[in-house]
Amino acid sequence: MTFDYLHRIFKDSGIQFGEEQKRSLGILDGESYTNLAHLLSDQCSIGIKFASYKDESKTIIRGRHEFEGSLLKQFEDVMEYMKMYNPVTTIVDGSPRHKDIRKYPEVAIREAVLNAIVHRDYSINGSILVSVFDDHMEVTSLGGLNKDLGQDDIMLGISSLRNPKLAAVFYRLDMIESYGTGMPKIMGCYRASQSKPIIELSTNVFKITLPGIESEEGSDGYGRILRIIDRNGSIKRKDVEEELGVSRAKANILLQDMVEKGLIIREGSARSTSYKRA
Repeated sequence: MTFDYLHRIFKDSGIQFGEEQKRSLGILDGESYTNLAHLLSDQCSIGIKFASYKDESKTIIRGRHEFEGSLLKQFEDVMEYMKMYNPVTTIVDGSPRHKDIRKYPEVAIREAVLNAIVHRDYSINGSILVSVFDDHMEVTSLGGLNKDLGQDDIMLGISSLRNPKLAAVFYRLDMIESYGTGMPKIMGCYRASQSKPIIELSTNVFKITLPGIESEEGSDGYGRILRIIDRNGSIKRKDVEEELGVSRAKANILLQDMVEKGLIIREGSARSTSYKRA
C-alpha cells in the first residue's frame, strides 16, 4: 500500500506526515493499516464514476470517466474535470461591465462531492455517481442518512459523521471548513435562483440534484443561447426558436442584439447562417 498522493498533499499543506501522524489520524493501528488507510492510499478500490447524458433517459452518453486512487486525489480530479461541463455564461446588463457566471455554482458542486465522499457508507460496494444533463446535475452516494438524522436536520446544518476519521483528514487539510455547513452552503448558492436543489433519500442512497442557474439577469435569453453554443459549438436561428420557444422575429432580435454587444459572431449567410461565441 502506497501513499504518494497523501504524502504530497500533506507536504504542500506544510503538515508533517510521518509514523506519528499516521497513528494519530487512524491510518495505522499498531503495525497494521486500517480501512481508512485503504481509502486514502493510491490503491483505493472505491471510485467515482462520471457521465454526461444528452437526455433524462440516459440512452445517449456524451462523455464518461472513472476516477481512481486516493479519495483526496479523486476529489481534486473531479473538481478539475467538472470545469469542462460547467460553462461560463456572460451576462450583459447594459453597463460596460460583463458578469460571468457558471451554470452550476462551483461551491455547490464542491460541497455536494465532498458530502458524497465523506459521508457515504463504505461498507456498501459501489461507486459515487456524478451525472450531468442539459439542465441539471446529480451527485449520488451510498448509505442514506445516519439513522439519528432527518432531512430537515441536515438542512439546518446538523451533522452526524458516519466516517469521523475520514472527515478529520479532510478537515486537517482545509478541504472542509467545519462540520455540518455543506447543505446550508449549497442552498445559499441558489438563494437568488427560482430553481432549488432537490434532495432524495432512501435507506441506502443519498442523491442531490443541482439545477442549472437561471439568473434573473439572464432571463432575456442571452444566457440560454450562450449555453447552447457552449454545448454544441454554434447555433442557428431555428435552434433559438425551438429551444427558447420564441417566434422567428424574436429569435432574430436576440441574435442581432448579441452580435451588436460583441457576445457572438455571425458566420455564413442565408440558410447557412450560424452564430458562435465571439
